[in-house]
Amino acid sequence: MTTHDPPAALTRVISAHTALSRATRRRIFFYLGILVFLLAFGQPGGGLIGIPLSFFLKNKLHLTAQELADFLLVAAIPIYLSFVFGFIRDIWSPFGMGDRGLMLLFGTSTAILYVFFAFTPVSSGMLLAASVLLTTSFLFIASARDGLASTIGQQHAISGQVSAVWNIFTSLPNIAAPLLGGSFSSMLESENAERAVRILFLVGAATMALVAAFATLKPKSVFGNLRYERGAAIEPVKDIRRLARHWPIYPALLIWSLWCFAPG
Repeated sequence: MTTHDPPAALTRVISAHTALSRATRRRIFFYLGILVFLLAFGQPGGGLIGIPLSFFLKNKLHLTAQELADFLLVAAIPIYLSFVFGFIRDIWSPFGMGDRGLMLLFGTSTAILYVFFAFTPVSSGMLLAASVLLTTSFLFIASARDGLASTIGQQHAISGQVSAVWNIFTSLPNIAAPLLGGSFSSMLESENAERAVRILFLVGAATMALVAAFATLKPKSVFGNLRYERGAAIEPVKDIRRLARHWPIYPALLIWSLWCFAPG
């Protein structure tokens, strides 16, 4: 009879995991589900905001198809640099609250930006500036959400379960937000330009205010068993080099790049 002993490194990783009860796991999944759900509705480029905005640019401001494509290309500049927000998340802890601090700070700032642009005279330039600034602020929250979910999955060895919960709670707004966005677009067609944008952005502001309020919560089931992972030394250049030399990320990047060309 042959026995196979696990490598020492693997043993250390397994022993570091915190054993969670089923009730605790359910509370963690519920917390993450609410967070994913809210951010899906408050995302500047998401179905609830992005679809009405695209129709508004086409129908109210009469942008051509090429002009609309150029608008979306420029508005997505922060997304091209989204890796930067992940690095910032790893080294910055606003108010000493970690991911909750990022969600509180930038949930509030995103809500304020929505309100500011809601009462700014409408033009394609204003909407482009709003899209860039709102997306930039939102990406700090998204990086905190992603980092928190990743930390929970790794430290408790429940990455697969977190992924399943993520997909479930993402699919719900992915279905509902475009439908609501389409209905919202039809409703806005009957409003004048100033009022239409005001309604649209105030809805976004309300959603992000809920995210900021949600960040003030600190359920023990979610945060009580997490270990602090941020190192004392901040060396972003070395971190980037180490990441670039870590070959396993490249197949994942290739898969993700191909996914961007998927139908729909």
